[in-house]
Amino acid sequence: MQYEQIPDISKNGTTKKPSPVSNLRANPYKNSGIKKYKDFDLTEAIADFKKGLEISPGDVALHFNIACAYSLTENKALAY
Repeated sequence: MQYEQIPDISKNGTTKKPSPVSNLRANPYKNSGIKKYKDFDLTEAIADFKKGLEISPGDVALHFNIACAYSLTENKALAY
């Protein structure tokens, strides 16, 4: 099953799609948290993900990543 991203329509009627690369650059804590997560430095990854959520509280990927990190540290309540 494929999903299509709905383009953002600006006030003048033109469409603007967000760039995935620009989103990665906008939140450095997301990138550093992912790197630390991959290196199994889960405590530091969680700290970075929390900082990233302060910048982008609606970032679904950050919420997923922090939940995964909490799960691996066996902290079920925070993972949920």
